[in-house]
Amino acid sequence: MAEMDVHAGYAGALGIKKEAVWNTALTPPTKFLEIESETFDEVRNWIDTMGIDGTRSRSKHRSAATTLDPRGGFKLNGVKGADLDLLLELALGAYGSGTGYAADLLPSFTTVVKKGHLYDVFSGCRVASLAFDASDADQALKAALEAICGTFAPGTAESLGTPSYADEVPLVFQGATFTAGVASVRAKNFKLTVTNKFDEQVFRNSRSRLALPVIGEREVNGELELDWNAANVTAVMDDWRADNYAALAAEFTNGVYVVTFSCANCRWPAERGKLANKDAIGMPVKFEARSSGPGARDELQVFVRAV
Repeated sequence: MAEMDVHAGYAGALGIKKEAVWNTALTPPTKFLEIESETFDEVRNWIDTMGIDGTRSRSKHRSAATTLDPRGGFKLNGVKGADLDLLLELALGAYGSGTGYAADLLPSFTTVVKKGHLYDVFSGCRVASLAFDASDADQALKAALEAICGTFAPGTAESLGTPSYADEVPLVFQGATFTAGVASVRAKNFKLTVTNKFDEQVFRNSRSRLALPVIGEREVNGELELDWNAANVTAVMDDWRADNYAALAAEFTNGVYVVTFSCANCRWPAERGKLANKDAIGMPVKFEARSSGPGARDELQVFVRAV
């Protein structure tokens, strides 16, 4: 008996396409991402009823198929400027245009994943979380996206089409400045997470989701690490204890454009320095980004300029 061919990661691809109607699949995708990995899965559920047979075997007729909860995500090892606009729009809702979506809803998208010889189509996807991170030690801007989906269906080769990737150098870390009061301090690493809240427990009598309501507030928070020194301790600790706001600006470049993530109204529970043998004393800072006022959508701003 001969062994079957084993497919390596390069035998796969992932593409996404923004939907006009929620949970209505659109293929082939129009945007292809050079991902590091993906985790999309069908997630099928059943209900098992209890009996009094007194046997060690469960009868198959007592198990009924119930919901289908497709979900997953992907990681990017080097975010490109050509991909950043779409990622932010999916996570924030037409944020760059300032118009947003009706009732502050999020756009949905179809994800098509090629895994060896199989094609998976996930429709009705909405972003549950989007995290960016970078550091002096690992300078590429990374991203990790997690989504909840409406429906899964097996696809075909035509569902994916011909992948075409943006011919662009990924963005790399230029540093982050954390401004507490009048003092600005440099950060050694940067992490920013956008979290959207959904009501996943909507009653349905179908294997497909009938709705995926967006509930609660969007949360924007992150982490930094500063050098533990007299200037930083004074700048950060004094303002932290005074319950003041801080401002964050993290810059990235690919040699053509400079992209700046800006959070102007941060509240932060500062932490004291941490000791480790032979390591520099680090000062971790966790922050939560706020808007400037009720109804405002400026907790996170992203600016782009030419080098």
